[in-house]
Amino acid sequence: RVESAANAVKKLQSEYPHALQFYDTPPLDDLSLEDFRQFAADRYEVLSRISNAKASFGRDGDKLKEAVKDVTSKRLSLNTRSIIKEEDIMATSRIQVPGMDLEEAQERVAKEMFEERRKDHVSHFILRLAFCRTDELRRWFVENELELFR
Repeated sequence: RVESAANAVKKLQSEYPHALQFYDTPPLDDLSLEDFRQFAADRYEVLSRISNAKASFGRDGDKLKEAVKDVTSKRLSLNTRSIIKEEDIMATSRIQVPGMDLEEAQERVAKEMFEERRKDHVSHFILRLAFCRTDELRRWFVENELELFR
C-alpha cells in the first residue's frame, strides 16, 4: 500500500507537477470515446459560462471571478495547488474517510489530483482542435481560456 501511494505521488509529480499548465505538449495517452465526449462537453460548458459571465458582468472582477470559480469547481474540479510535494499530499490525506488508512487516503488524493489535471490537459487540446477552424472561433477560445486562468 505504501509503495502504491508513493507511485501515485511520483506519477502526479512527473506528469502534472503544477496546477497551471502551459499546454505545450499534446496528450499522448489513450482516451475512451466517452471520456473524450465528457471532457470536451465539460470544458466547453466552462468556457461558455465564462463568455456569458463576461457579457453579463463586463469587467466587474469580483462577480466574474466568482462565476468562473463556480463553474470550474463543478465541471473541471481544478485543484489550485501550484506544486505538488509529497508532504502536501500527506497533509491533505490526513482528513480521511472513516475506515481508510493513511496510505489509502494518500493514494486516493494523488490519483484524484492526477485525473483532474489530466482532464484539464486533454480537454484543452480537444477544444483547441475544435476551435481552430476560423479566426473568430480561435479568438473566442483564447479569450475564454485566458479568463479561466486569471
